[in-house]
Amino acid sequence: MCVVWYMAVEQLRSGYSSRTEKELPVLSRWFPQEAVAAVPAAKYLDLILYSREQIRKENEAMGEDSGSDAPWGIVSIKAQDVGTQPRYHQLDTLA
Repeated sequence: MCVVWYMAVEQLRSGYSSRTEKELPVLSRWFPQEAVAAVPAAKYLDLILYSREQIRKENEAMGEDSGSDAPWGIVSIKAQDVGTQPRYHQLDTLA
């Protein structure tokens, strides 16, 4: 997660994308490559894992079968500069 400064908002793009034709598209946001200066190497990798049960549900919904009995599967690897996920608060709880 990063803060988007008001000066960069005009460059921010949004769109729906899916990894496969069978998957429902999700909202994504990005900056075009030409709008971004050189990017330093990430300090951390954030691994997103799904349980075997969740992977089976996803596969069933798409009419597929991975054939794997692994207890966990990596579904995403995100490069980032912070070692922890930010804590989100509802606006009405902030004082």
